[in-house]
Amino acid sequence: MRLRGAVSAGSIPLYDFIEYWSAGRLFLAGRNPYSSVELLAVQQSLGWKRADPLIMWNPPWTLVLLLPFARLPYWIGRAAFTFLEVALIVAAAEWLWRQAGGSERRRWIAWLTGVLFVPCMEALYLGQSSPLVLAGLVGFLWALERKCDFIAGLFILAIAAKPHVPYLFWIFLLFWIWQDARWRVLAGAGVALSSALGLVLAVNPSAISGYLETLESGPGPLLWKPPSLGVALMLLVSPGLTSLRFVPTLLGILCAFGLCWHWRSVFSWRRYLDPILLLSVLSSSFTWMYDWVVLLPLVILLLVWTEADPGRNWWVPAVLFAMQLLIIFMECIIKDHNDFYNLWVPPALWLLYWLAQPRQAQPRCLA
Repeated sequence: MRLRGAVSAGSIPLYDFIEYWSAGRLFLAGRNPYSSVELLAVQQSLGWKRADPLIMWNPPWTLVLLLPFARLPYWIGRAAFTFLEVALIVAAAEWLWRQAGGSERRRWIAWLTGVLFVPCMEALYLGQSSPLVLAGLVGFLWALERKCDFIAGLFILAIAAKPHVPYLFWIFLLFWIWQDARWRVLAGAGVALSSALGLVLAVNPSAISGYLETLESGPGPLLWKPPSLGVALMLLVSPGLTSLRFVPTLLGILCAFGLCWHWRSVFSWRRYLDPILLLSVLSSSFTWMYDWVVLLPLVILLLVWTEADPGRNWWVPAVLFAMQLLIIFMECIIKDHNDFYNLWVPPALWLLYWLAQPRQAQPRCLA
């Protein structure tokens, strides 16, 4: 009761996790988990003050990943979800550190980086599902390292929780499966996604139709102004011409097809996942800062490069630290701050990645 009173008073804010929890509750009750009216009723019962609800725009198969937390009372589910995501981020950071060649005695750097990387902090603070995508990507790499193609395919379910974030990953994945005949990866992905959809249909078939109706019912995400080059182009040229926001996305897709062909004889996920994720974030029309947790592998790699050549790359951690401070400073001083002012972060990381690469090295994901 004290907790509910604190929420009602506004001292404990309700953030994005409420959309997952309320959608999961409606799903388990056999109701439409994408209904604005029903979501608002559930969220207001928790102390939600706004006149419009938070809608879960994730595809229906994501509900399977969230159901264990939706079955719990809200704040217990929120705590369990946060604990899981912290564990996933730390485990992913350590694995990336070791695979990149970082020393065992300094793996604590990876732990701290994972937790203190501002996009990770924001995702944890809001209760966002983006760390599940990071876990899926790292799990995909982990399974491939162990030559477990079918298991690697199973991790596709977590990556597909937010398919728009690493959207160019899907182009490279299909091209790689076709070129290298990695059909077991495709089989694993098919089993994971079909099983999740089968469970959704068995428990509450209205979830899929509800999702499609919500997508078609109005502009939805087109009203958002996330920190993307497409939105910047739209605001600069013509704020009412929403098609402009997709120009960088179209260019990103064309670039991805070109890179698939250019890298076809040397492609490996270890070598090229970081550039793929960077290009996805740079050209996507619908990513927020909390979605940039998928760039954690790049940040870890930069720090490993610094450890390997501190004389040349001593400045890299200083720049990374300054970037984090600048993001926090801007959030503190800009009134009505939103993520759009962080538009500079992905291009800055791209420049840092390009400048810090070891001499005569090719772009790579892990050392």
